[in-house]
Amino acid sequence: MTIRKKQAYNIVEPKTEAEWLKIRKEMYLTASDNAAARGISKWKTPLELWGEKTGLRQAKDISNNPAVIRGKEREPVIREAFKRKNLGIAVDYHPYNIYVSNKEGYGMLGATLDGELEVIGDNDYDLPIGYKGVLEIKTVSATEFNRETVDGWLNGIVPDYYLAQVYQQLFCYDADFALVAAELDYGEDAEIRYMMLQPIPIESDKEHFEI
Repeated sequence: MTIRKKQAYNIVEPKTEAEWLKIRKEMYLTASDNAAARGISKWKTPLELWGEKTGLRQAKDISNNPAVIRGKEREPVIREAFKRKNLGIAVDYHPYNIYVSNKEGYGMLGATLDGELEVIGDNDYDLPIGYKGVLEIKTVSATEFNRETVDGWLNGIVPDYYLAQVYQQLFCYDADFALVAAELDYGEDAEIRYMMLQPIPIESDKEHFEI
């Protein structure tokens, strides 16, 4: 593991996925933990998260979960599609980097990003050249059971439990903006299975951050 110090954050660089998973579990409250820590997660309570971080509770193995598998398979496809459609925004990607806030009192917060963005030219979001951003990728099951959430995505509304994750990413990476790129999955029986949505911009609020 290597740690590189930057002005606004430190970069923890694990060498392998196994090391990355271990560091995330034992050393940091990551962006994906934020919703659970705040009690707004659909999948985990604050007590369950505390148990996992203290070693008193074994985290569920979700590696065989179809949604998790789909997310891993589709993430690189969505990232490449984003690159092709947004030539004025450069995309870098480091799958195991953990960006850790060096602000006093927040050193336990970390975030791994689906893409590190830099505005280099004209873009659909009127973002100034030089702005630094975060790419967050989501794959959403577009089932009848999930209709309310899907309707929200179609109207440019990011669910609160994902917004919590994005705001921590913005904070840890000291970014100016985030773009949330979501793809709807209508299932194998659909005539057109995947629909990629226009990325949703989220502005950073560097003066106010709540965990």
